[in-house]
Amino acid sequence: MHGVPCRNVAPPAERPRTPHRATQCGRGGRGFVLKRALTALLICDLAIFVDVVGSGIVIPAIPQFAQIFGASEGAMGYAFSAFAVGFLLTALPLGVLVDRTGRSGLVVGAGMVSIVLAGVLFATATSLWTFAAAQALHGVGSAAAWVSGQPLAARIAQNMPRRGVWFGSITIAMGLGLIAGPLIGSIGELRLPFVIYIVMAAIAALLAFWLLRHERAPGTARGLEYLAVLRNPRVLAACLAVMVLYAGVGMSEVLFPLFMDARGYPKSGIGVLFFALALAMSLTQPLVTHWLDRVGHSRPSVAAFVVVAATLSAMVLGDTYATWVPVFVFLGVATGILVSGSMMIIAAGSRAGEHGLGYAAWNFSFSIGYLVGPALGGALVELTRGWGAVGGLRAPFFVLSLLTLVSVPLFRMLMGRGRVAAAP
Repeated sequence: MHGVPCRNVAPPAERPRTPHRATQCGRGGRGFVLKRALTALLICDLAIFVDVVGSGIVIPAIPQFAQIFGASEGAMGYAFSAFAVGFLLTALPLGVLVDRTGRSGLVVGAGMVSIVLAGVLFATATSLWTFAAAQALHGVGSAAAWVSGQPLAARIAQNMPRRGVWFGSITIAMGLGLIAGPLIGSIGELRLPFVIYIVMAAIAALLAFWLLRHERAPGTARGLEYLAVLRNPRVLAACLAVMVLYAGVGMSEVLFPLFMDARGYPKSGIGVLFFALALAMSLTQPLVTHWLDRVGHSRPSVAAFVVVAATLSAMVLGDTYATWVPVFVFLGVATGILVSGSMMIIAAGSRAGEHGLGYAAWNFSFSIGYLVGPALGGALVELTRGWGAVGGLRAPFFVLSLLTLVSVPLFRMLMGRGRVAAAP
């Protein structure tokens, strides 16, 4: 062995022979631990990638499903919301399960099984109820993938340099899923993309059950500690960040295509812009996580809040691709900062046995924002019709931009009051 020998090691003549023991001190043992950590994180990244791909396949297919079912736009909207219902109902219980059992791999695998079942229902759906059930199962699987993957990344990052890189991999997986979903959805007829999706989810499930079967957290949290997690101001700051972000993003996903359509642009153009957003979010993650590691989480997050607010307003102030593409690129970078930064805040503000519930609250807040943003946006469109240049489809963008800015002082106050958890 190179360097300083291990302490309390017997002389060569007396040393027991354990040539294959990976946990022996030295570079071999460290390499084994790193390889196992990388494998676990890559499986969780794969699960999140598969989850996000599913949304990219489903959303463009909604008009075809509506035609098959003979359903109105309103009915499809209610059925589509079953995803959020499934997610909201299971995120917190799954977080508690991860904390109490430490079996992140088992939860990841079970989530992928739920997504396989959802894919089967999508591929065979002949009624609105079947579509709603598929969406609900997809929501459950999505909650499982995120609520189990994030605590695993936090646990791995605790003893590693440059912690942000580990969380950045989750954001990159999400960005790549946003890119790949519509591409897979464009293959063949309506059912074929879902068959491909079923195969992807099944592979992810098998890999999770096999390669993560021994993955277990060293400690668990107890009942009353959960309340301390949910009262921790830093955890609340992270939840505020992701809720406000996805209120704006969710609203823009629904209303900005209508804004473009009203100006005579083809609906396919929105795909180009959201592709630019996802690509910018993924490609800038190494720089973003390096910045977060160097200067902390608060200042980059505040800057990202300001950029999100500016880009939401800029979306409806411009009317050409030349102005929209830079706007979506900046929004993608800011989204990556807030997603990775808020995940790192949860890791720093909670202990190992509390990560599951911390990230469950994060995902719950994401779902709330994703539900409230589009609903508030639709109500504002109806309320402000006839208000001229600031009303109609423009009003929700201006209002969400203002709400994003207003949330900055609250975020900073919570970050200033919160505790950083001690290492276990």
